[in-house]
Amino acid sequence: MNNGFAANTNNQVPLIRLLTQFNGQTPTEPGIAEQLGRMINLADAIHFADSLYRSSKAQPEPSPIAAAAAQKLLLQERSAVIRSLKKAKWPTPPQPFEIYFKFYVAQQTNMERRIAKLREDIRQAIAEQSQTLAHLAALDRTLDELFQPQFRKFFHTVPRLLQQRFSHWEQTTAGHEITAETLQSTRFGAELMQVFLAELDLRLKPILGLLEALDANHPSPQIQEANILED
Repeated sequence: MNNGFAANTNNQVPLIRLLTQFNGQTPTEPGIAEQLGRMINLADAIHFADSLYRSSKAQPEPSPIAAAAAQKLLLQERSAVIRSLKKAKWPTPPQPFEIYFKFYVAQQTNMERRIAKLREDIRQAIAEQSQTLAHLAALDRTLDELFQPQFRKFFHTVPRLLQQRFSHWEQTTAGHEITAETLQSTRFGAELMQVFLAELDLRLKPILGLLEALDANHPSPQIQEANILED
């Protein structure tokens, strides 16, 4: 079955790669221009153009902030989300998948809320640095509003895709010594955390782009994506 994931798994973001591997698929993906064309309609394009014009009139008020300080803010929030995941009341196995589904959605909602606030905080911070960065912040806000429905729809498919993996592990227990309780508390539980972390890092990608732009305009110790997104 083709869910529109990238065909070349070497170039996939971790979340897509994990879901592809878990479900044993060999998917295909249209080109980026075609994907964007599907996601933006005429009304969106007009709104986008109008926002770009308004952002060109923005007049930022100087309020210096080092790129390192913004990077620290991102790291702190990422760590806080991970701590929240680890401290959450995970389902006590064995449980039907619907219990895991509700748990994932609840954690996903919390993650979305916290990252949205962080992204807006970073936008406001960089918008105060220069006219160019103010334009970038306005552009990022517009793009976020434009694509948010599509991205939310994509992220909401993640829990249901995990159901296929859950079913796989259920079939694995049939006729074997391993119990559903052991399997859910070890293998599936570990995979669930992997997917949580991959989704978290994918949601942080736009913020990393803002930080790189801030760093380019106000040099500080180099921002390294690999370091920011490692556990």
